[in-house]
Amino acid sequence: MKSLDPNKRGFRKRILSFAFFLALSTVFWFLNALNEKFTEYINYPIIYSNLPQNKTQVLNLPKSIILKVQTDGYSLLDYYLSPNKKPIEIDYKNISTKKAGNQLEYILLKPIVERQLIKLMPQTYLIQIQPDTLKFSFKTVISKRVKVIPNIEYRLEKGFVLKDSIKSIPDSITIKGASDLLRNIKSVYTGKVKIEGTINAALKKNVAIETNRNYEIYPQRVNVIVDVEQSTENTIEIPINIINNNSKYRYQLIPNTIKLRYETGISQFNTVSDEMFVASVSMDSLDTFDDVVKVVLTQQPSNTFNIEFTPNFVEYIRTNNND
Repeated sequence: MKSLDPNKRGFRKRILSFAFFLALSTVFWFLNALNEKFTEYINYPIIYSNLPQNKTQVLNLPKSIILKVQTDGYSLLDYYLSPNKKPIEIDYKNISTKKAGNQLEYILLKPIVERQLIKLMPQTYLIQIQPDTLKFSFKTVISKRVKVIPNIEYRLEKGFVLKDSIKSIPDSITIKGASDLLRNIKSVYTGKVKIEGTINAALKKNVAIETNRNYEIYPQRVNVIVDVEQSTENTIEIPINIINNNSKYRYQLIPNTIKLRYETGISQFNTVSDEMFVASVSMDSLDTFDDVVKVVLTQQPSNTFNIEFTPNFVEYIRTNNND
């Protein structure tokens, strides 16, 4: 009996011959299989042309459709291997839509897809399509300018305050969309920005405007400016005003002033005066058994920060107006 010695030349020759005929038979099997018919679900791209000018489509149009097809293996192979598939085109100008309400139009996709699919994938039979209907609803497009509101989270280093309000440059942008959707929009926000650490110098950040599917945005980014400066503090004494006193009583507060401490930027110090602060107590909600009334700061300059005052509650003496 002959042994199978892999070092012998005849053995290697038989192995190579076997491998060749195996590969050849596999190729013939594969080519034969490509002639067979297959039923398959495929995802096919779709594009739109000649949509109405100066109008926007309210409903979301699909970017692809799912087709259930019966086709041969060659067509399927070409579909799966093709990196850039020619899309099916929906030409709004050349289609006949049907009405379904005042603004809603629709078309049945199957006849349109069948006409184009036979050119894109020969020997293909379209069994089913999803979605089988396209809906159109157009509204007039308008443009308007709206204010930009920075959405920024930050912490100031101790001893620093805002020199001015946080701004965006530009301070307004243009939005474009359906008139009824834009009618009540007065402002837009930037995307949220969180500044790590503390701020002790002027800061500028380029940030994106928060997106919204209802409108387009121009420009899409703005610069957010945070301007800071060193702070200084001051302590003042101001009187307490009595408000909402509609009773028959007269009130005397004890004490009738508060001591108030505030911080402001160095450049703003001379612009702040005592008269800009107003402290008040309201007597209309005073309970008969209350011994004290709360002091509220009802007015303060916008360029002051970290305000503290004492006392927060004061006593009072009540007498009749006739006394």
